Amino acid sequence: MEYKGFWFLPGQTDKQIAGVLTVKKDISYKLELIGGFDEDLQSLISSEKKDVIFGEVYNADNNIRKITLINCYHSFNINFSAKHPITHYNCSVVIDGLHVNSLESNLCIEIRADLSSLYNWKNTGIIKRTFQFPKEPESISKPESISIDLNLKDYWEIPVEINDITKLVLYADSNYDTSSDYKKSTIQQFTRVRIETKTATSINNLYRKLYLFQQFLSFAALNTVCINKLWVYSNDYYEEIKGEKINNPAYIYLKPDEKCNKESETKKSDFLFKFSDISDNFEFIIKKWFEVSDEVAPIRNHLIESIKPIRKFSSVNFLIVIQALEGFHRKFRVQEWKKLRVRLKSLVDEFSNIDEIKKISELDIKQTVASRDYYSHFLIDKEDVLEGVELYYLTLRIKNLLICCVLNLVGFDNEKINKLLKKNNRI
Repeated sequence: MEYKGFWFLPGQTDKQIAGVLTVKKDISYKLELIGGFDEDLQSLISSEKKDVIFGEVYNADNNIRKITLINCYHSFNINFSAKHPITHYNCSVVIDGLHVNSLESNLCIEIRADLSSLYNWKNTGIIKRTFQFPKEPESISKPESISIDLNLKDYWEIPVEINDITKLVLYADSNYDTSSDYKKSTIQQFTRVRIETKTATSINNLYRKLYLFQQFLSFAALNTVCINKLWVYSNDYYEEIKGEKINNPAYIYLKPDEKCNKESETKKSDFLFKFSDISDNFEFIIKKWFEVSDEVAPIRNHLIESIKPIRKFSSVNFLIVIQALEGFHRKFRVQEWKKLRVRLKSLVDEFSNIDEIKKISELDIKQTVASRDYYSHFLIDKEDVLEGVELYYLTLRIKNLLICCVLNLVGFDNEKINKLLKKNNRI
């Protein structure tokens, strides 16, 4: 995808330079300028980065569209036979539709996202298929007609008031596309999420809130959840239709997380829990997740890191789980100093009526402490220290204890936790 137009720095609309932005989604965002923003060759050579670059480009309908590029690092080609150098910028963020001076500028009122695995977690259910079979038994294998119905009345929303000014909404969405000759028609349904605020805030602030839900879904999926599509709304970007202001979406392209595989959708049978498991308490659980977000941030991050699919196991994976468990017990159970063995024993006792936790023995606790001390403090004594496959399976058992801790924190009781762990195919 290419954006051809003129590019300039904030506050310098009189110094516009022709160029082309090439967007290879999830790969690279490169701007090529005929010339440069710097006055002379020495300034061009010494310049390393432009925090913000604005663009005014022409879309397919020949309408002007605003573009913002964030964190752009440059390189250039010098041809002494040419009047102008060719300047290249590699940018981290592209915002298609708005000019913003910073990701901290308070311009936006809403952010929306299409997240991987969200559809499998909460089925959209707005497309209906009907097969009409003939009454004659000999023809029953072939239907007489097939109808596909998308009824706008079936659209649904599930709102959660996070606080006085912020609301999270799960909602059904769809897309319909057909060729001009009706040779091909495509209907898609999506479950999506949006964060709304009553007062204008920054893209970063909205993204941080969205990221919390993204981590919640990663926890539920026991897998990394990726952003497939991201867009925001601002009161500064709208069109008037019959006297009514309609806010337009401004699309955001981010450099993807290297560990994020968008093709790795979690199967419906592999979730730790799905929406149907928590539908009665969804509002309470989501609010609890957001309320304890700051307190539990390191533990949550360790948990999400520990459940990501890995190609190669190492002692670091083991240590991540132990640090999270120790941090959880110190933050939410006993704040004064305690030995790791005491903390682990306390947590195992707390969840002792859960089948998966019953598998953690006194020897497991002893070997966990010895292994933590050995891999953290590089001790010489290797008594009770596990390695290789034995350490891997110990980590799996201890990780289930961490999952119990986080589920308990957001409102699940032991009976519910036990049911979730028993039915999961990956525990």
